[in-house]
Amino acid sequence: MTWLDDHGHGSKKPRPENEIATKEYDIARFEEIKSAYLKALERRGQAA
Repeated sequence: MTWLDDHGHGSKKPRPENEIATKEYDIARFEEIKSAYLKALERRGQAA
């Protein structure tokens, strides 16, 4: 079973608030890392 099977639409269990907050935090960190990576690639391209 997946997380959505357990907590998605139509499930018998409510979606845990702390898991939602954790996932939002993880997504925010990913976006920061992605942004820094893209900036580094851009700088690398300008240096070449």
